Order: sequence, then structure tokens, then C-alpha cells
Amino acid sequence: QQTIWRVEEGADELLAELTESTLYIADGHHRTAAALAEWEQGDRPDEAALMCVVYPLDALVLSAFHRRVPGRVDPDALVALAGETYSVLEADAIPEPDIGRLGMYAGGRWFVLTGGPTARGVAGLDVTVLQEAILDRLDPADRKGLPVETIPAARGIDEARSRCDADGGALFTLAPPRPEAVLEVADDGEIEWMLTRRAKGI
Repeated sequence: QQTIWRVEEGADELLAELTESTLYIADGHHRTAAALAEWEQGDRPDEAALMCVVYPLDALVLSAFHRRVPGRVDPDALVALAGETYSVLEADAIPEPDIGRLGMYAGGRWFVLTGGPTARGVAGLDVTVLQEAILDRLDPADRKGLPVETIPAARGIDEARSRCDADGGALFTLAPPRPEAVLEVADDGEIEWMLTRRAKGI
């Protein structure tokens, strides 16, 4: 549920406060960039505006997206590859992912991956470390060119795990990044890097 107030008195003060604040676009940045580019090419109408909703940072909730590698993946080779960057321990139950702590399912077994490089911005995100340390280094001949699948955590992992059991693939579970980490990416001007990686299916 959302509650909307019409501001009639004090609107100028509110606009001044918003103008002085640093605001981040959490969704719709493509549409915003397209609108700005169109205005720059012609005369911007006086009434031109973009509708938006402003949320405080503590009201922002990020979702996790897991990665599934379609099979067939050699579990022992995958553990060895992960061990070059992470500390790898076999788990008796499904690991709970956290920042700097990933779950890995391969060959019918769960593993916990911890550690890995820590850095500011994009380089410090778990998904970046996973991509560069493991996913980019998988043998394409074994995977027959199949793309890595991105799975919203909201779906759960039972289906993805069953598919791994069926085709011999592997699953990596991740926690969502901290909102502050995403702001670091924006502050460091690394948005274009992330968009490029997304365009490549990462």
C-alpha cells in the first residue's frame, strides 16, 4: 500500500530540499536517459517532466539473483576452480548466502564459498567476483555454448537444484548486495560497465 499526500503549503521548501539532495535512479534509468537525450536534441518544452517516486535509502530492498550453469559440469574440477579464489567447504545443508558467502551446488552436494577479493564498487560485488573467478573461466566445450541462467531468488532454489540434478549443471546462490554498495557503483561512475556486462548476458 502507498499513501500519497498533495503538498499545497511548503512546496517550495520541499523542492529546495530535494534539489540540494543527491538522488539515485533505482529503476527506469534507460527511460530517463532516453528522455534527456531527446530533450537535448530539440527544444525542451516548458512542461516537460519525468514522474518519479522518491524513497529513503532505508526503505530500499534489493533482491538476490542466483546463477545456474547448465550442464554438464565436472564437480571436482569446479571445486578446484572455486578453491583458487574462495575457501570451499562442503555443507550438510543448504547454505544461507550472505555478503562474501556464496552457496554452490554441484554433483548433488552443497558447498560454502567464502572469502574472495574485497574492493570498492563493482569489483567488490559478489556477483562480479563469481563471474570473473569462476563463470568466465568455465570450459565452453563442456557447456556446449549454453548461457549462464539468472534466477530470481524469489523463485526459490528447488526447481534450479532439480534441473542441476537432471543435466549435471551447477548452481550458485548469492545474497543481495548492500544498498550502500550499489550507491558506490553509481558514485564511482561504473554504471556503464554494469550495463555492458548485462548486454553480454551477465
